[in-house]
Amino acid sequence: MDYEEKKFKTNDLVLTYQEWGMSQGDKPTIITLHGFGVSGHMYDEFSRRYQDTARIINLDQRGHGDSEISEVGNYQRSAFVSDVEGLRIHLGLQNFILVGHSMGGLNAIEYAVSFPQHVTGLIVVDAGPEAAKEGVDNIVRFTQGPDELDFDEFVQMAMRFNPRRTEENIRERMNHRLRQLDNGKWTWKFDKRFRDPNANLKIGSEATQEQLREKFKQVVVPTLLIRGAESDVLSEAVAHRTVDEMQNAQLEVVAGAGHSVPGDAPDGFTDAVRGFLENLTHEK
Repeated sequence: MDYEEKKFKTNDLVLTYQEWGMSQGDKPTIITLHGFGVSGHMYDEFSRRYQDTARIINLDQRGHGDSEISEVGNYQRSAFVSDVEGLRIHLGLQNFILVGHSMGGLNAIEYAVSFPQHVTGLIVVDAGPEAAKEGVDNIVRFTQGPDELDFDEFVQMAMRFNPRRTEENIRERMNHRLRQLDNGKWTWKFDKRFRDPNANLKIGSEATQEQLREKFKQVVVPTLLIRGAESDVLSEAVAHRTVDEMQNAQLEVVAGAGHSVPGDAPDGFTDAVRGFLENLTHEK
């Protein structure tokens, strides 16, 4: 195994992360934030390719993966940001590179605005100040599907949802997204209350779309926005407008990828990250 599973406590929650490239010494540290319903393992393919270049910390955000759920139902963006700051303190980092996909991308934007002194570079993956309804609805339908199935049934469902992946890759991913129940069936690892519209959870932010656009504009650290060329969540028009409006941002489009860029096209994603971070180093 190329990584170590580790835990730390912050904000009264025990959170899990996967650490890659532990012996890199003076190499930079990257902290990644995954999207809704998945875990830090969504960056496994990237981490395997990039672990010789950086120390990579893939966090299971609260209520996801093997991290604890918030008993009080606090999944506000500010809570996710506070968890990242707790992780930074736990790791003893003065600064790091922050990567966030989808929900994690919005959390990363919020962190970079709140703590710019700790972020040397920001990579936002297929997330912007507005999302296409069709893509969001597709994700909701997938995560709102059956609660308990045989493992193979979940695999087949995931393959229909994202035909870009091989069955082997889907099986590996579902091993990290699911847990087995006492009755032999499998279910999602993420907080089951996400699937209950009456759970009264505090999720995300109450910011309007215009306020979120302003938040993107407030980012001062060098930023790379990565879009999947076949994404149904972040449109080409929104991606271009977002980088044009930001203070120090550039856009990279990865061919052959939908919304889940790091796993759909790991080579293209890694190349985009590598090019951006090498330029950051040269500019210093």
